Amino acid sequence: MRKENENICSDEEQILKNEKTYDLALAAMVVKLSNFVVPLINEVFHESFTDAAKVAIKNNKHVVGDADGALREKETDSYIELSENFQEKTKKLYHFECETWYDNSIIIRIAEYSSAIAMDNAVLKDDGVELTFPRSAVIFLRPDDRIPKLMKITHNVPGGSISYDVPAIQIRDYSVDELFDRRLLILLPFVLFRYADKFDEIQDDEQRLSEISGILNGINLKLAKLYTAGRITAYQKLTIQELLQRVSDKLTLNYAEIRKEVDKTMTAEVIRTVADDILEQGIEQGIEQGIEQGNTNGRKSAAKRMNEDRLPVEKIAQYVGETV
Repeated sequence: MRKENENICSDEEQILKNEKTYDLALAAMVVKLSNFVVPLINEVFHESFTDAAKVAIKNNKHVVGDADGALREKETDSYIELSENFQEKTKKLYHFECETWYDNSIIIRIAEYSSAIAMDNAVLKDDGVELTFPRSAVIFLRPDDRIPKLMKITHNVPGGSISYDVPAIQIRDYSVDELFDRRLLILLPFVLFRYADKFDEIQDDEQRLSEISGILNGINLKLAKLYTAGRITAYQKLTIQELLQRVSDKLTLNYAEIRKEVDKTMTAEVIRTVADDILEQGIEQGIEQGIEQGNTNGRKSAAKRMNEDRLPVEKIAQYVGETV
């Protein structure tokens, strides 16, 4: 049994109970499914990186100054460096923030975080300094018609102004099928946010409750197919399932019937996944031990027959790979 399967998300266990549950879930998915960062960046920023691109998860803690001059540490949700085929000239910086509710002041925080990242990557030149700002985006979890597709940051600098867009995506804009088809597995833990504004209706409707269970079962089946096809590891499959359950449990905290459906569906699947992993590794070990035991028994049987034919002991030892 691999060590990493012992409490798959133990490092988030306690913290995931607080208000940063969703931020931490996104950060965990980016780290643990780093091979699915490229499809997310291609989707959000309309890039065309290949799966061969090098993904580096960067330090997301930055020191910034308050209006009163005091320094404090700020933590971004995910900060990523991407380069194609290890070519320095293709290196780009990306920054994601995960927000539960829409608040137009988020763009101020994005500007602050972007500036902190730019300062962290400042390059001194003979005649000054070069600042590289990341491409930033916001992932909004709860549905809201007020959320714009693009937000804008403008820097008024001596000699003019510089503006750039900050894409905003909503979980509600992606069906489960689309998340799988576009390989946006990093967003799977948040899938029930698509229905969050309907929870009051769903809570007391048996048919709609069963639909929630059906959605989760469908996700589990699709993950099983990806695992069987070798496109995700058992560890990644379990990470998605655990974080999906934890995020959904927090989201449905005040909806006991919905939460019951989530736990009934996901807990059994997580336990089954762990059990399968143990079983598979046990079978592998058993096969190896069986082969070794079979080889030993085979050598003993051959030696016995050769002894019955009165071959010299030295020859018997030579044939079965033993020493006298």
